[in-house]
Amino acid sequence: MQSVMPATASGFAFTRLAQGVQIRVGAVTKNLIFYGPTTLRVNANLGENYWTAASLAVVAKPQAVAFAITESAETLTIKSAKLRVEVSKATGALRFYDASGKLYTQENAAAPQTLEKRTISGAPTLEASNSFTLQPDEAIYGLGFNGSDTSNRRGKELLLVQTNVGIIIPVLMSSRRYGVLWDSYSQMRFKDDAEGASMWAESAPGGVDYYFMAGETPDAVVADYRALTGQAPMYPKQAFGLFMSKERYKTQAQLLEVARDFRKEGFPLDYIVQDWQYWGSDKDGSWSGMIWDPTRYPDPAGMVRDVHALHMKLMVSIWPSIGNDTALGKELDSHGLRFEPLHWISKHARVYDAYSPMGRQIYFKHIKSGLLDKGIDALWMDGTEIEVSSAMWNAQDNIRDTKALGRNALGDFTRYLNPYSLLTTQGTYDGQRATSDKRIFTLTRSGWAGAQRTAAASWSGDIFSSWKTLKQQVADGVNVTVTGNPYWTQDTGGFFVADFPGGEKNAAWRELYARGCNSPPSTRLRIGVQ
Repeated sequence: MQSVMPATASGFAFTRLAQGVQIRVGAVTKNLIFYGPTTLRVNANLGENYWTAASLAVVAKPQAVAFAITESAETLTIKSAKLRVEVSKATGALRFYDASGKLYTQENAAAPQTLEKRTISGAPTLEASNSFTLQPDEAIYGLGFNGSDTSNRRGKELLLVQTNVGIIIPVLMSSRRYGVLWDSYSQMRFKDDAEGASMWAESAPGGVDYYFMAGETPDAVVADYRALTGQAPMYPKQAFGLFMSKERYKTQAQLLEVARDFRKEGFPLDYIVQDWQYWGSDKDGSWSGMIWDPTRYPDPAGMVRDVHALHMKLMVSIWPSIGNDTALGKELDSHGLRFEPLHWISKHARVYDAYSPMGRQIYFKHIKSGLLDKGIDALWMDGTEIEVSSAMWNAQDNIRDTKALGRNALGDFTRYLNPYSLLTTQGTYDGQRATSDKRIFTLTRSGWAGAQRTAAASWSGDIFSSWKTLKQQVADGVNVTVTGNPYWTQDTGGFFVADFPGGEKNAAWRELYARGCNSPPSTRLRIGVQ
């Protein structure tokens, strides 16, 4: 996305490219590149692109789409069989139309974007924003789970940063049958008000970089999104059933006792979930080393066989923080692939570098030998937003803690703040695909554009039990799945039940729990009773 035109002090110019057009308006270079008949990448920069690695979200390549260029005194028009884009020669603002001439949407006519050069962690980048003018009756959805009471993002201002209870997916879907995917990874802020709908990014090395996706139906827009970022593989059939997850089972014997009781009572349970500390303690160097405490779990493989004999599957939790005394931690350290800050609970564990291909390979190697080779059916990847010095209840904790990690294999954490979950689930998916012919199912506490290709379903984190929370699950869960990430879930009945004394013995909580179980299917995968 570098400028290929000679620089001039002012004025409008354009040149045809193999898969699109590059224009220049003053100091701004704008690239319009076809990625499909109804998909157009829009990149605006100051003549230079500061990315040093390929896109993490987009796996597609530009396509050869037939298009014609015409111009008038005020406008340049790029027209394909299914899409027409008009460019203002005065400002470079774009207007998107379908083949019949119906307007999809338009950039702010006076100020389509802002671009400011910045230096962060010694590397050049851009602080960037772009703005659209929406139609008065237009509804917009997406951007992931933010704990909102309504699905429509009109009139909202949202800080887009991963948290324990926030899943960021930088994709919007419009009621006017188009979508927008922003390909930036720093903290972002979406705002819709009387001046328009804007997206700001703190560190955008490529400048404004988004993909416009159009379609005759919402499904067609989702198809464009998945063509860009990857298809969603089919889960194991049993993964569409019922899961049982407590805060944790403390021994192999306890887990098997519960599983057998479910079968004895004739309860149709499909997965039972082993949460944390099966490896040892929460306060020592054994944290998430893909190992089993030999006293409390003397025969993991035998435990899995017993679970399978009950026609159940077993999911086990893992974390990106790895204990200092584990073989996994030591192997990562031998390659400099763990960050220095200590995990807030253990104080003897550190986060591994999932931005490194080697880091992902080492991480998976120990998952395979310690868990999958024992027969474990699915991975529950906790704390993937990334949890470091707190439980990540708010965005400011994430911004502070993630930036404090320093640099990863791709660059500084200001520009790569949000997509850790995508990288770590990509590593476990690739590892399983390379070593097994079984379908894959993964649960993760965070997400990103493209996560669907890693067979990862996100869930809304450690939520509090309340009717307000249940309303948010229904309303905002839509904003995950509408983006083309088909699977999302929540803790049915909530994770913390402090507002209901007695917990499961409280009749009011039981009603909340029952109604949660009868919410839309995408919210019914995981249940947790504390």
